Amino acid sequence: MAGLKPTGKRPKRRARTSTVADVFRILHTRILTMELPPGHQMSEAEIARDLGVSRQPVRDAVYRLAQLGLLVVRPQSGTHVSTISTAAVERARFLRTAIETETVREAAAKLDAAGLARLSALIDAQQKAVDAGDHAEFHQLDDAFHLEICHAAGRGFSWDRIAEQKAHMDRVRVLTLDVGKARALAEHRTILAALEAGDGALAERSMRAHLAQITALVEVARSTRPDAFGEETPRGHDPSIDKVSAAVSRAT
Repeated sequence: MAGLKPTGKRPKRRARTSTVADVFRILHTRILTMELPPGHQMSEAEIARDLGVSRQPVRDAVYRLAQLGLLVVRPQSGTHVSTISTAAVERARFLRTAIETETVREAAAKLDAAGLARLSALIDAQQKAVDAGDHAEFHQLDDAFHLEICHAAGRGFSWDRIAEQKAHMDRVRVLTLDVGKARALAEHRTILAALEAGDGALAERSMRAHLAQITALVEVARSTRPDAFGEETPRGHDPSIDKVSAAVSRAT
């Protein structure tokens, strides 16, 4: 067996995966920052030329973005950036609240000194991003803070489900960071204080209040960018979330 020669297939596969990831990251960032605004028509050929790649990784990246609800793919009319759906934002808020109020309560009982130090470092980095007016950096650090709490609770896998549903919420957050990031940072500090005190009930209440702010931010975003909103049903929408939300609403 030691004499077998490498085929070279595995390195090629890794390179292609990396290219798809790079194309996805670039397009994802451009959509979130509104460089590619809602309604913008996407041409796979133009994207491939712009990024200097073949059309296949672009096609794969477009598929992933459609699954996240950021692109709408229609055979007859082509591919375009989706409008922001307030219904999709509400679904994401519901899902995040259901998951993250539980994970933050569990994290309060499990966090050690090292975990608290990581969260504190993220808060410090967020403050620097606020001071520098760096919206993109703050957005990434915001997600990192919530992800770290999921990991601290031993529920890191739950962030994958959140990430699948929060694309529309993310665009509202980006549109309102001018007015929202300082408040978000203050709320993160409140959550961290509850975690440092080991107070699961307070951490849960603080997280619930923090996530509820998206409702007010939607109205802020709609007042400044009404053209960015619509009620399309993107390819990546999971109707099961609607059923769960409706069932909970009827029960309350």
